[in-house]
Amino acid sequence: MITVDYKYYLDDLSKEFPDVDKKALRDLVRHGLTKLSAFKRYDHDIFLNNPNGSRYIYMGMITNDLEKRKLREFYRVRHKYRALYRIAKTQYDGYYYFGLSEEDYQKHLKKEPIPKVVITRLFKETELYTIARHFFRIKMDKISDWLFVEENYETSSAEYFCRWTENGPESISDTK
Repeated sequence: MITVDYKYYLDDLSKEFPDVDKKALRDLVRHGLTKLSAFKRYDHDIFLNNPNGSRYIYMGMITNDLEKRKLREFYRVRHKYRALYRIAKTQYDGYYYFGLSEEDYQKHLKKEPIPKVVITRLFKETELYTIARHFFRIKMDKISDWLFVEENYETSSAEYFCRWTENGPESISDTK
């Protein structure tokens, strides 16, 4: 792998853009490289394209393995939800969420423990972990991790608040 310092290109850039100060070009290149490394650190895919379409650069993971691609997409979407949550500076609503499939929901009705439940801070993220049709929330005053997994979980303390229909989530209060 060949590594070249960004200063190597500053003379060429200053010839290409003579009306721009060399210090401003240096700051611009450093800022761009800092952003690029931040995107890579957070495992984003980066696609750089030349306007005339002659060259392009793709930085990311390319694979033919369907399972790896699905897992990668899962992590990418999860990271997107969390980043949007942070950017929006959403106030924590005091609840953690989890979803149950039809089979697990029947166990909940019979008051049997659920074998494995993934509990998340974001309701939107709950959709990623199960083929859920019934969604619950748990009141938690203290913010914990983004998610945690519970084995043999008793759902008696959880509040049933939403079910998934063909039209998307439907609040239980809407049906009453």
